[in-house]
Amino acid sequence: MKYKYVMNFVDDLVIYSKNIEEHMIHLRNVVQRLSEHGLTVNPAKVKFACKEIQFLGHLISKDEIKIDQDRTKAITDCEPPKNAKEVSRFIGAVSYFSKFIPGYAKYAACLNDLRKKNTKFVWTEECQANFEKLKECITNPPVLAIPNYNEKFILYCDASEKAAGSCLMQNIEGEKKPVAYFSKKFSETERRNLTVYQKEALSVVWSINKFRSYLEIKKFTLVTDNNALAWVLSHFRKL
Repeated sequence: MKYKYVMNFVDDLVIYSKNIEEHMIHLRNVVQRLSEHGLTVNPAKVKFACKEIQFLGHLISKDEIKIDQDRTKAITDCEPPKNAKEVSRFIGAVSYFSKFIPGYAKYAACLNDLRKKNTKFVWTEECQANFEKLKECITNPPVLAIPNYNEKFILYCDASEKAAGSCLMQNIEGEKKPVAYFSKKFSETERRNLTVYQKEALSVVWSINKFRSYLEIKKFTLVTDNNALAWVLSHFRKL
């Protein structure tokens, strides 16, 4: 039953179905299972047959997932942090929605540096610019597509000096749509010692591991703009 048509977060349940007839069967099965274990639900908190639901800060429908803007006011109204604790509070709130933010780790890098132990707090122009960029990304986030596991995935990977990033996409009704974004900051050692080629390669490895549950089902297309890495991957098909 779990993950076939029902999922939970603590004591919140979401039941999802392809059509209303199937939905009624699923509802009956879940209610019966709850009853068998002596559990009840609060009728005032139950919504039936919804085309879109609010769940954990997201708006979810059969085709897409969006950020629930009612849950982001604290982020968009946030003033520039004045100390490391306030930076941590801001980053903690924004990182929850990082899968909606292309290049999140790159923009968060200098802010995360301010959270390090024994680091003097200096709010630079770069910090301010990236702070505003992250707020902008939360205010105008992309809409993510609900993945179709019968279709091929496309994984775009890239790397900058400070971070690796990727976008998992699918062709849906003739249009490429994002399913999720991923990014990860390079460590100081990685920044200093890795070549551009190596950073691009690490971006591929990290991204495949991140999206393994999507990609291991069937063949996928990997896209990178690094010519040397593209040549290597084209000649070594067993990853």
